[in-house]
Amino acid sequence: MSAAEAASLIKSGDQIGMSGFTGSGYPKAVPLELAHRIADAHFAGTRQKFQVSVFTGASTGPELDGALAMAGGIHLRLPYQSDPETRKRHQRRRNGIHGHPPEPCGPVRRNTGFLGKLDVALIEVTAVLEDGRVVPSSSIGNNKNLDRSGRANHP
Repeated sequence: MSAAEAASLIKSGDQIGMSGFTGSGYPKAVPLELAHRIADAHFAGTRQKFQVSVFTGASTGPELDGALAMAGGIHLRLPYQSDPETRKRHQRRRNGIHGHPPEPCGPVRRNTGFLGKLDVALIEVTAVLEDGRVVPSSSIGNNKNLDRSGRANHP
């Protein structure tokens, strides 16, 4: 499916685990499309704010953190807010929490942690194999925490 189709499956209030550690291995296309959807919803004047919670391995980049922050779409962000716009907005609201690698998504592992149920996992991959398994890109450390079964889903 396209990035726009994938983003259309994400609902306001969802908790999203994403791959990535600093500038590598984080999804880029779907978060950008999600930011467009959120901005459109806010522009249309919907009564309820469209926001999601985002959990990654560490800080990411402008296509994820920056785009979602600019759209006003981040409710909670773990573990870091290194993007200037994300940091600015979260310092005002004081709802961002700085975690510590290597397992910042440990609290959502297998949907049993204190952060509640993980609704969506977005990971950057280099290939999808014929049997449905994926080959992750350069950042895989947190992916095991995003798999609902608790085991990594790669060869």
